[in-house]
Amino acid sequence: MRLPWDEWEATNEEVEQVASKFILANCYNPQVAGSILQEKQQE
Repeated sequence: MRLPWDEWEATNEEVEQVASKFILANCYNPQVAGSILQEKQQE
């Protein structure tokens, strides 16, 4: 099951930075979350 906002693409760089900080601050494993965020940025 996927969440509705899973495919959302942020176009504002400031929004992306805040979202990345939020994800890393609230995840169980920062290493996994960080690698996923890096993959998304490369796309």
